[in-house]
Amino acid sequence: TYRSNKPDRPITCSCKSMYRLADKIGLDVLKDLALDHLKSRLSAQSILAEIFSSFTSRYLAFKYDEVKKIEL
Repeated sequence: TYRSNKPDRPITCSCKSMYRLADKIGLDVLKDLALDHLKSRLSAQSILAEIFSSFTSRYLAFKYDEVKKIEL
């Protein structure tokens, strides 16, 4: 795992958790970075699970990007 391979480094955070934090504290630059990372990880295999996730239901910006990706 990441932690056992890199014990001297901080524990990583998911991009969804980072987006939630950025939204909560109003840090739009971090929110945009997290959203860009989330979008870059969408795939044909993950899109349906993501579009119906609780995260997507709370954050409409991500939902719009998911729908755009489906339309392509």
